[in-house]
Amino acid sequence: MIKLFVYGTLRKGCHNHHYLEKAGAKFIQDYDAIGYSIRLFNFGDEGFCVPVIYAEDDVTKIAVGEVYELELTKEIMQLEQGYKLTLIHGTDDIVVYYPQYDCQFFDSIEDKNGISNFYKLSW
Repeated sequence: MIKLFVYGTLRKGCHNHHYLEKAGAKFIQDYDAIGYSIRLFNFGDEGFCVPVIYAEDDVTKIAVGEVYELELTKEIMQLEQGYKLTLIHGTDDIVVYYPQYDCQFFDSIEDKNGISNFYKLSW
């Protein structure tokens, strides 16, 4: 069993949460990962964005998410392909799927909620 921090499409109410439900994941708590930010990765021609977490030097940055306890399933590991399980800074037992690539700033747009920044993949 692991404690997995989720911050994007696996969160409750989001379109990939059913993978956690199918795996029998147990909700532990809401969690603020201090020193992390969430960036939107733009798939360009694919026409959609995916949230990606990054460690920051700035401790005022906080990534908001949820922690679940579960056994990883084949489906979750396939969904998180391109990421590696990494311990969250300052914890002994909470892991996150962390990207194995870098996202470079791509573009910004301003919507009704403020400015959203988009990033592109850098291998």
